[in-house]
Amino acid sequence: MSRREFERKTQLRDQRVASEKEVQEAEAAARSAAAALRQAKQRLLLLGVSEAQLEALASGPSAPGDLEIRAPFAGEIVERSAVLGALAGAGKRLFTLADTTTLWAMVSIPESQLSRVRVGQEVRLTVESLPGRTFAGKLTWLPAQVDERTRMARGRAEVDNRDGTLKAQMFARALIVTGAAAHALVVPQAALQSVSSLSIVFVRAGEDLFEARAVQIGAKRDGLVEILSGLKPGEPVVVSGGFALKSQLLISRLGAGCVD
Repeated sequence: MSRREFERKTQLRDQRVASEKEVQEAEAAARSAAAALRQAKQRLLLLGVSEAQLEALASGPSAPGDLEIRAPFAGEIVERSAVLGALAGAGKRLFTLADTTTLWAMVSIPESQLSRVRVGQEVRLTVESLPGRTFAGKLTWLPAQVDERTRMARGRAEVDNRDGTLKAQMFARALIVTGAAAHALVVPQAALQSVSSLSIVFVRAGEDLFEARAVQIGAKRDGLVEILSGLKPGEPVVVSGGFALKSQLLISRLGAGCVD
C-alpha cells in the first residue's frame, strides 16, 4: 500500500498536482513499510516458516486462517500451556519441546573424590525403578566449586536415552569410571569407623590388642572401600565388633581428659 501511494504521488508530482514534500513523505513511508516487511519475514523464517509458505501468504487474496509453525528440531512436547481460544502474545510460551534421546544426569561427587574425576570419563547409571539395567553415559561438565553445606560438587553427565526408558527427574546412582588400577587395597565397609571426622580402622597389633589407625578412603563399591593411605596390604583389620572398640576408645579418651 505504501509503495503504491509513493508511485501515485510521483505521478501526481510529474503532473504538477502533488508537491515535492508529499512525494518525499510517501517515499519515506514506503521505505519504512519495506523494512517492517523484511523484519516480519525474517521472524517468520526463524520460526520455521518456509519460503514457499511465505510466497503463498503474500500472493493469496487474504491472510489464511491457519498458519503452520514447524518445530526447530525433532523432539517431544513435554509441556503445553496453549489452550483453544487463548490469546498468544509475543514472548508467551505455548509449548515446551525437548529432545529426550539424550538426557542430562546431575551427579553429586564428594569433595574427597574430585581429584580423581575428569571430564570425558565414563559414567554408569543404575535406577532403583529399573532393576537389572545399567545406562552408559559420559561426564561432560564439572563445576568450579563445591556446595559449602554438603561438600559435594554437582557434575553433569550425558546419557543415551534413544529408547525413551529414562524419564526426567528420576533418581539414580552413578558410578564414575576413573581408571583401571592394577592393584587396589580395599576393606569391607563395616571395618570403617568415624571418630572426630576421621575415618579409622582397628588393626590387630597382638592378642587382645588393637591399634586405631586413621586412613584415607577412596572409591566405594559393592560393600568395599578403597584405602588410599594409612594401611598396608596384609594387615589384619577388625570387621565385626569395630563399634565396640570405638566405644572403648572414646571412653578412654574421655577418661584421659578428666585426668588432665
